[in-house]
Amino acid sequence: MKNCKTLQHFILLTAVLLYIAVSEVKVPESSVTGIHGQYVVLCCSFSINKGTSLEDLVITWQTAYSKEVVHSFYYGKNQLERQNLRFFNRTSLYPSEFKHGNASLKLEGVSPEDVGKYICFVSSSYESGQAMLNLSFAAFFTTPELVIELQAHTMTFIYLSKGYPKPEIEWHSSEKENISNLIWTSFQQSENSLYQVTSALTVQKHYNATYSFTLRNKSVNQTITNVFSLLPDKNLHHNHAGSHRARWIVIISLNAVLLVIIIML
Repeated sequence: MKNCKTLQHFILLTAVLLYIAVSEVKVPESSVTGIHGQYVVLCCSFSINKGTSLEDLVITWQTAYSKEVVHSFYYGKNQLERQNLRFFNRTSLYPSEFKHGNASLKLEGVSPEDVGKYICFVSSSYESGQAMLNLSFAAFFTTPELVIELQAHTMTFIYLSKGYPKPEIEWHSSEKENISNLIWTSFQQSENSLYQVTSALTVQKHYNATYSFTLRNKSVNQTITNVFSLLPDKNLHHNHAGSHRARWIVIISLNAVLLVIIIML
């Protein structure tokens, strides 16, 4: 009789193990960063017993606070009737990976509007679980465009670049002097929420020095540094009217290439 009860307990335990398809749901603890215009994978995994049927598996992704449906899967196929329109044709799962407990979501064309918290919900007929992760956004800054403006007694070097989020900007002089009063920087957000950065340095024309411009976007470990030197040519040049003209040489280092610009004043 004792052996029969032991056998019954064993059968019951086996049945429970077979019927529980989903237990713990896990997502990355740290924030996931999506890059502008690229795709990002929001990782989500769940525990599953080997050999258990996945016919009753339900996977739903939604935004945490607004409860917008990002992607749904049940009855063995994608169910997108209630999907929010801003995610239309941008999401997909990995059905072949379900048997390995992979409920990750692939989100295409990441933009600033996608920033926020997302919930991964997984369930079966007998158990369910969910977890929440955070999606942040970044965009690599474009190669800075250099504009040189000439005034009566000064020259202004302006760097223009676009990216996200707001970067760190630094200017340095080879003379190690404080040049903060010679610099101004502005950040303006465009319609697509990217930052248009304009940073300028104004120097006296008679001044001979080397300057460096550095832009840092820590979100994507991006650092851009441009170096240029302002060298006055001591030889005077004459125009057709016989008046003197000064010539300045600007040497710019761009990606290990030296660009020489001659400016006649």
